[in-house]
Amino acid sequence: MSVYAQLPSLPPISSLSSVRDIFGSVFIGAFLSFSLYGLFVNQTYTYYRLYSTDAPWLKIIVITAILLETVVSVLHLHLGYYYFVENYGNPLAFISGVWSLNIFPVFATAIMINCQSFYTVRILLVGPSRFRLLLVIVIITLMGGAMGVSIASTILGFRGITLFNFNNFLWLVLAYNAVASAADVILTTTLIHILHRSRTGFKSTDSMINKLILYAISTGLVTTIFNIISFVLVHVYGVGNWSWLGTMMFAERLYSISLMAALNSRKLATKKREDDNVTRPAELYGTAVRASTVRFNRSSGMGEAIELPQVHSDMIEVEERKYDVGDTTLQLGSTKRNPS
Repeated sequence: MSVYAQLPSLPPISSLSSVRDIFGSVFIGAFLSFSLYGLFVNQTYTYYRLYSTDAPWLKIIVITAILLETVVSVLHLHLGYYYFVENYGNPLAFISGVWSLNIFPVFATAIMINCQSFYTVRILLVGPSRFRLLLVIVIITLMGGAMGVSIASTILGFRGITLFNFNNFLWLVLAYNAVASAADVILTTTLIHILHRSRTGFKSTDSMINKLILYAISTGLVTTIFNIISFVLVHVYGVGNWSWLGTMMFAERLYSISLMAALNSRKLATKKREDDNVTRPAELYGTAVRASTVRFNRSSGMGEAIELPQVHSDMIEVEERKYDVGDTTLQLGSTKRNPS
């Protein structure tokens, strides 16, 4: 009788989303998330096989991504087991929180911050000096805001505020998606601006820059699109419909995958430049090529870099700049035309 006495205090079944609306998107999101986790593990193996001499700070970012993604996978497993196995058919489970769901926002935000930190450092190394301080302030503010929202959501979860009575705090979820989207857009547009300013007027170099711009747009646009989709789903259906959560479970994997794709593409880009050098002089490659493949290997490392000597001619002058970050050397070649 004690169990039945508790039932009137529960929200009526008609006020709850259907089981399909609640768990269908979460199940699909978790399934796709595990598929992407397998791809991420493969990318990580490739990274350590090809770039064992990378700078320590880069390895720390990769190790952090591995640990965070693994923890999130465990949280997904526990969430599914709790609702689909341990509490199958238990109506109380629909309105009771679970610790794995409560702490998920914090780890998802940590993954986003870890990956965005890499892109921020890359832009700081090759971007205009007058924008560096402003960029750091804006990105750190957005990252701090996202983590603050996630911590607040976690605290509310442990205080008994579940997703079914979270409507009064709907603005937290909307704010998180808005901040994450803003950070992605700022980083992507800044990188595109740097690449666009690196055009040299040579067809071969500008063609490479166009490809790099498309790559920057595609990687930044994917995460932005999913954050916007999650924002719209929360705004339209509310937090009681977990479709936004399934989208977020899938989207957080894309950050680490884009990070590893950027790191692993360096050797391919270097090989492409070496192949092009068979018929085209090295001095035609400008800042954008160096910036996009950011030279993170130690200067005494794998020997895969193309050295850009100073070249003076009647039409072209190529200068080389070096930036030392710890034991990491970043080389940028800038091309300018001499006055005739």
